[in-house]
Amino acid sequence: MRAREFITNQLNENGNGSKIYYHVSPNENRQSILQQGLQPLNKRFLTVVRKPGVFMFSDFTGATEWVLAISMTYPEISDVWRIDLPDTYQVVKDPSWDMERFNAVVTYQDIPPQYLSLVPIKEIKDDIFKRYHLEGLEELLKLGGLIPIPAEFKKILDLFKLKI
Repeated sequence: MRAREFITNQLNENGNGSKIYYHVSPNENRQSILQQGLQPLNKRFLTVVRKPGVFMFSDFTGATEWVLAISMTYPEISDVWRIDLPDTYQVVKDPSWDMERFNAVVTYQDIPPQYLSLVPIKEIKDDIFKRYHLEGLEELLKLGGLIPIPAEFKKILDLFKLKI
């Protein structure tokens, strides 16, 4: 195990023999995930050649950055799932080179619903707004659009259905 992977897993320790990961999925999959959990798949990105798996992020920031990244192509709001994964699961670094910046990892095992909890959309929004220093933006928007909003921030506003 590389040092970064070891450190990430140590930080994600839950104290009860599990590690915390995050999974991003379109909210249209919510009921299926609640009923069946997560199964190894590779259906959304059919152009990417890789073994089907349950693709996750080793930290919340990686997951919310992925939400922003995919919102450019898929404008629906994605769910973020917290996964309390037992130590018995084998988790490895995502083999796709372009996922490294998101701290992406993968397991090739099913994850049952009892290990999953849905992260409230407010936590996702708050994390993104804090990272991009947008905490007061909603209040400014209530003033009637008196300030110009950069294009890159408009996409974030659109993602959370905030009006300019």
